[in-house]
Amino acid sequence: MTIGHMQEGTEIPMFSVISPRYVMSLLSGSFLALFCGGVLLLTFDQVKRDEITRIHEVVSSKPVSNFELNLGCLLGVSISIAIPMLFFLFAIMTYGMIADVFSIKFGEPVEIWSVVSFVLRDMFPNFLFFGSLVVLLSMLLKSRLIALIFTLSGLIAVFWINSRLPLHLSKPFQTVTGNVLFPTELTPEIFTPVTLFNRVALISMSIGMLHWASSFTARITPTRSRNLVVGSLAFCFGLIVICTMFIWANS
Repeated sequence: MTIGHMQEGTEIPMFSVISPRYVMSLLSGSFLALFCGGVLLLTFDQVKRDEITRIHEVVSSKPVSNFELNLGCLLGVSISIAIPMLFFLFAIMTYGMIADVFSIKFGEPVEIWSVVSFVLRDMFPNFLFFGSLVVLLSMLLKSRLIALIFTLSGLIAVFWINSRLPLHLSKPFQTVTGNVLFPTELTPEIFTPVTLFNRVALISMSIGMLHWASSFTARITPTRSRNLVVGSLAFCFGLIVICTMFIWANS
């Protein structure tokens, strides 16, 4: 990216948009999809691994609900994946500042608002959504490998469709801020109402899927029926929010 910007940016103005300064806005989709795949790989077989190590017997004896158990496991996996991602972002920003101070040809300070937007509004909502989806499918399907394949296919499909739709139509479905919002120093806008409602919908649907998964676990609790109701309400609320934004975008 740096070499292409240096060689072509002075001749063709359009190539200047690939400046390394805006690397997060341009590559955040594929970058996030890669780490979402890591969340899926660590989550899909978690129940089976607990059974093999017999840790599930200890966990099942604890006074926590199935929802709290699933949410805690998913958050633990998300934090584990987020640590190397944050370290990588810190390394990019550090090198960019060093390159700027010492006038190194290869490198440029990363635009700070794109990084802030990515960390605050892209990482954990996506981890939570796709992670809760694979947890639910792992509970519904006998083969957890099939559940992983289905979720990976859905992950690829979501990012592929968002890259093909027109901008005004993709905003309600877009799970990555950099694809619909290009923050700069002149307009330091890290969120819009559409992207904010989209994240609320993602989190709501994720909570709904975790509640559904909690009602299908082998651990019997008196809150199964309540998990089904709460999960349905949360999932439908998120779906209604996205559908409303899509209708509004077409009007």
